[in-house]
Amino acid sequence: MFNLYIKNSNVLQGTQFIKTDILVEDGKIFGIGNFKDTADIKTKTINGEGCYLIPGLIDIHTHGGNGIDIIACSEQELNELTLFYASQGVTSFLPTVGTVSKDKTYNALKKIKMLMQKGTKGSQILGVHMEGPYISEEYRGAQNLEDIKNPDIKEFQKFEEISNYNIKLVTIAPEKQGAIKLIEYLTSQGIATSIGHSGADYETCIEAIDKGVTSVTHFLNGMKEFHQHRPSIIGAALEKDIYCEMICDGKHLHPGTVRMLLKTKGPARLIMITDSIMAAGLGDGTYDGFIKVIVKDNDAKLESGMRAGSVLTAINAIRNVIKFTGMELKEVIPMMTENPAKLLNIYDKKGSIERGKDADMVMLNKSLDVMATICKGEIAYTNKEYEQKT
Repeated sequence: MFNLYIKNSNVLQGTQFIKTDILVEDGKIFGIGNFKDTADIKTKTINGEGCYLIPGLIDIHTHGGNGIDIIACSEQELNELTLFYASQGVTSFLPTVGTVSKDKTYNALKKIKMLMQKGTKGSQILGVHMEGPYISEEYRGAQNLEDIKNPDIKEFQKFEEISNYNIKLVTIAPEKQGAIKLIEYLTSQGIATSIGHSGADYETCIEAIDKGVTSVTHFLNGMKEFHQHRPSIIGAALEKDIYCEMICDGKHLHPGTVRMLLKTKGPARLIMITDSIMAAGLGDGTYDGFIKVIVKDNDAKLESGMRAGSVLTAINAIRNVIKFTGMELKEVIPMMTENPAKLLNIYDKKGSIERGKDADMVMLNKSLDVMATICKGEIAYTNKEYEQKT
């Protein structure tokens, strides 16, 4: 039995938008094409006339939004947060657990595990991104100094157990004692590893990449700078065929830097993230989650002046890259769909609109406003403007 019929949309197919229809069955994309006998399809119908239909956005690095902090919130609030993400075009995400105390880490992992088992109202939780605690003290950014540790495989195995083995991505500083052994362990378990909050030299980064590192966390932020004699993380990441995260809010990366990365690294190895905090989607003010953050002019900082995450939303990241670069929508979308899916080894299920894949899709109007978000075949969000037209 079909549970959704999407007609007349401009559907992103490979590198082109093609006007066609989609049939969804049991949360999967059942068919793509122009169906003649639509009168026999007795199911929920969405008319996408004049709209784009793109794969659901995947945010692999987010700490919260809409007043909800992933560390500090309740399970119910985390579920409400998934609806906010859906309103921004996100169909799946990795709640990111920063460097906090062991008790807070355990509580966050348990909460995420429980909600994954029950299912969410909106965007799907794919697992956990642990941004620490195995990071550099010097390049910790807004992370808690007192909670930083040296990598410990046995300790991490406890994190795995508590999370029900749902940890999918770990940010680590490879110069820390024991880091290379942990990277080898994570790789053996199929967990993606990312270099971040690190002052590692070039040689250490190359070794870490050779041992299994596949990405760099919020590239050019929270890391040692490049020098022609000491290329550091930046030189290693640009040289090697790994992914690099980008926070495209115009604060963390200058628009010219975004253009430079697209030209040097290439869009096939760049992943757009939000690194959003609880203030995302809200205005200026002071927000107190697992850390106290002051937002002014859409820039989130600690009282010390240190930048602390972003207030970026996923759909605004898409808009910004188009604005910064002049690229077309079809060129930008893979950096927040296909690329993160490939990093997490789930491209067989997500990241593109293809028969047999999860029915994770987002309908956008010509202004790139989110009109509707579909998560595994269920309508998780509809825009009031769109509702009035249908």
